[in-house]
Amino acid sequence: MKHPRVTAPFAQPLIDTCQRLGLDWRAGLTEVGIHVTQPVIADDMSVESYLQLLQWGEQASACDDFGLQVGQSVKLASYTVYGMIMMACSSVGEALQAVMRYEGLAHDLGLSQLRVEGDLAGYYWRSPWSDRTPALASSIFAGIMVSARWLLGPDIKPVAMQFSFAAPLDTAPWEAFFGCLVTFGADDHVAWFDAALLDHPLPNADPAFYTMLTGHADHQLAARQAAAADGEDDLIDTVRKHLMRLLPTGLPKIDVIARELNVSSRTLQRRLSGAGWTFQRLLDDTLQALAKQYLADPAMRMTDIAFLLGYSEQSAFNHAFREWTGCSPRQWREQNGV
Repeated sequence: MKHPRVTAPFAQPLIDTCQRLGLDWRAGLTEVGIHVTQPVIADDMSVESYLQLLQWGEQASACDDFGLQVGQSVKLASYTVYGMIMMACSSVGEALQAVMRYEGLAHDLGLSQLRVEGDLAGYYWRSPWSDRTPALASSIFAGIMVSARWLLGPDIKPVAMQFSFAAPLDTAPWEAFFGCLVTFGADDHVAWFDAALLDHPLPNADPAFYTMLTGHADHQLAARQAAAADGEDDLIDTVRKHLMRLLPTGLPKIDVIARELNVSSRTLQRRLSGAGWTFQRLLDDTLQALAKQYLADPAMRMTDIAFLLGYSEQSAFNHAFREWTGCSPRQWREQNGV
């Protein structure tokens, strides 16, 4: 990955934890070169900046379990679109597969892997930065545990936990949170659980919503992978990626995108103009391309497509699509044999 990063939603639990502990988290951000005036991070940060801030929080708090506290602060939105995908999955195994496929949409900190060994399944998480601070792996696994309890209830716990970093002075917070034996100095970071749990059905399974969300996530993943392969870092590509990420929350305004890029709306419009674009034209172009990709998938319903493109009403999407193409979404499908 040319420019490994952590998305703003995934970084927010770290800010929230610092704030809850009474730490001057803005000073910590300033130390790593990030300046904000609001209690949220508006843009993605580099992995290096995130790690520095994580280390700063750990040192400033003097808490051995700082990483655990960060992980316990995660919310569904912290995992971007794949947080919602997990909730719509039909089984635990399907949810873990979704995490492994889409975790790169939230961060480039490391990779998950699932192994089944007899009656046990091991959820491994590996990172080239694991040796920087114990707070990294502990925050990741605490977040995974919080997610598991969203899906299966508050009493769920692993059979055993293993971490490769050295044991802290007090291991009680780890054992209390995970509810099982926790060992340190292992070869890998692993959460062990009963393999039969992989087939356990999830109460909020929604196949139609799952199909819609994975379609959207696949497009995001493809766009990110293509940009990384081509080395695209220009303004137009950057704005497109921000638009694609924000669309499911509503049609983004230029001031929102400008804030994420840490520039004024006027500056962003001027830079777009210099590249031969207006913000509205770039938004429409992005919407039209995504709409056609979604419409080409017969499994995606019109209402789902409208939602993913940021429209609160399907009629608004129909009107916009007709302006772009001269036909309705339904007519486009018929003309293209979908």
